[in-house]
Amino acid sequence: MEPIKLNRGFVLDSIPMRNGVFEVWIPGGQSRMISLPKDGMVDKLPPVIPWNRRVAIAYGYNIPSTTLKVMAYDIETLVPGASPNPDRDTLKSIAWWADNQLWCMDCRDDAERVQAIEMFIAAVQGYDPDVLADYFGKRYDMIVLLNESRRLDIHFGLGRDGSEPEVISGKQKGRWGIKSIEIRGRVHFDVFEEACFDQSLNGVRKGLKPVSQHLGIKNIIIEDTSAIDRLAAEARMNYNVSDARLTYILGTMYLESLTALADKLSIPLKLAVSRTPTHIGDYFYGREHLDRGGGKSYGNNQERNPEVFKKKGVKYQGGFVEMIREGLFKPAHKLDFNSLYPAIMAMLNADPKTIEVVKIERWVDLPPRFSRAAADTGRIEFSDDKIGRVTLDIYLGEDSTTRTEMLNLLSWKNELKPQSKFNAKARSNYWVVKLLLNATYGYHGSPWANWGSIWVAVLACAIGRYVVKELRDRMENPIGVDTDGVVGAGKVPNFSGIEAAIQGLIPDYYQTNLLQLDADPIEVMLSVDEKNYVTQEKGKIMVHGSGLKGRHVPYAVSDGLEIGLREVFAGNNPISALRDYVLKFPTMNPRQFQISSDFGKNPSDYESNHVMKQLADQLKAANVEVAINDSVYYVKTVDGYAPTVLAGDRNLDFKYYRLALAKKLSKALWPVLGLTERQMMKELMI
Repeated sequence: MEPIKLNRGFVLDSIPMRNGVFEVWIPGGQSRMISLPKDGMVDKLPPVIPWNRRVAIAYGYNIPSTTLKVMAYDIETLVPGASPNPDRDTLKSIAWWADNQLWCMDCRDDAERVQAIEMFIAAVQGYDPDVLADYFGKRYDMIVLLNESRRLDIHFGLGRDGSEPEVISGKQKGRWGIKSIEIRGRVHFDVFEEACFDQSLNGVRKGLKPVSQHLGIKNIIIEDTSAIDRLAAEARMNYNVSDARLTYILGTMYLESLTALADKLSIPLKLAVSRTPTHIGDYFYGREHLDRGGGKSYGNNQERNPEVFKKKGVKYQGGFVEMIREGLFKPAHKLDFNSLYPAIMAMLNADPKTIEVVKIERWVDLPPRFSRAAADTGRIEFSDDKIGRVTLDIYLGEDSTTRTEMLNLLSWKNELKPQSKFNAKARSNYWVVKLLLNATYGYHGSPWANWGSIWVAVLACAIGRYVVKELRDRMENPIGVDTDGVVGAGKVPNFSGIEAAIQGLIPDYYQTNLLQLDADPIEVMLSVDEKNYVTQEKGKIMVHGSGLKGRHVPYAVSDGLEIGLREVFAGNNPISALRDYVLKFPTMNPRQFQISSDFGKNPSDYESNHVMKQLADQLKAANVEVAINDSVYYVKTVDGYAPTVLAGDRNLDFKYYRLALAKKLSKALWPVLGLTERQMMKELMI
């Protein structure tokens, strides 16, 4: 059945209803149920429809405007419990920002909460945005507003037809939670989730303020949110409006990328915003499958390859990582292959329809071997320490979907790269291309890929390990290997000879010219160990590796680590600055010392001596209930661990925090200072 054509273009929906039936909402308020030929998340959309006719917002509403209208909002709440909880917290103020229009209302009681929510609904219906953006709203802001509306008997009609938002729940990573919020006729855009996808923010805290600061947004108002109810109303409203503004700026920035993504995939913007890791591959391969007259997918990756996925833990051998030299290097550089794994897939024509497994033998660690199985078929043998010695045949008679899509994307990426340094839109589109390339490679390793092949990912990793090791062996001063390239000491060398030599390792019946090297200069590089390193670019310090950062590291410790790193990078001995810093601990905001953790199981299931059990018992004694999946903020006091909300004036255990800082500093600065944890503790006068 073809898409329904209305007077303003094509209308398609993106949310499957029961029994394969889909609801299409037609402008004017009518709604009807139809059947569409869908399998998984694949839409057969005509590629000529521009994105502003393909927003297909939740239930297929094609927007009448030619430019995307965005509204961002933010709320402040009263938090009576141990941590923010949308099912318990009450609204204190709400603000929205749209195209330099702004509004905010503070609430002293329920009567004013009713007024504020009703005015917000009227603002949404009056401005009529195509996208309603928030920051962490899927799990907090929108849920608070829904709960408050129900408590206060308000119809929270944000949809274009006046309907209320619908919360879609399900299992994610083994836990039950909210998958999406559907606002009929609009896109709900949680900007926080897009920031988590943004690879340029690796090492940056994902809060609204740190992300905004890292991306260079100015005029940011910062307040202690733990005392939001004690702020003067004007200060609280200014803070609220500032957060709505930041959400708007970040949201519109990311939406440039997402509209380009929707264009490239010929999908509704709604689907680009709420994509999952397997969606992009499903679009590429599912459409090709349907275009050739195929029916329903013949099972996901896991069902088709049980011999690989039945194993526990890591299913196949990943990229090669190695620390060759520890130390501080000024300058340094990285030679890496341009989109290595997607390039290998295109080079070899590796695709679910071209690959055939010939045999799997006992594991033998040998380099890959290339030969011809037939005139139009290449044979590759390679080692994988999780699977064994694998032999694959690859049909080369015609370009596969993988090669066609990857060549298009690689060409677009190379065209955008020089422009991306100076042009915001080119930079946005460049990010989209990288996302598409990496997501298509990652798709084949997913157990849930409907049309993927685990063998594409296994082969790409094997050849990737091979060429990266060859690159390492040809560089003069390698420091370390990082899956797709090698970091070296000194300035960027001439690498054209290295590139040609590595291309020569692969037979010329493959498209070896796709193995291209890029060079990136690095101002300062601190190589710590195989999985942890630190770089500095344009004054920004980026910490890589879970051993040096993590959610359970309080700000007081991570800020102290950055002070030590900056001093070392500037050529100074950091001990004096670090001593001054730790001496200030008693004067710092207690929130700088709080640690965040989740209840991964019911509190009663923890052992009595477990810190989470102790925290739950303290909260229960204070009439604050917690359950599985709840978060809690806590601090270490001289009397033990305590939820932040109950810590009060209890003395913090500053020795504990100095020790935590000493451990991080000792690990990070060992290549420069050579101080053990005990020696670092002594230097910090612990």
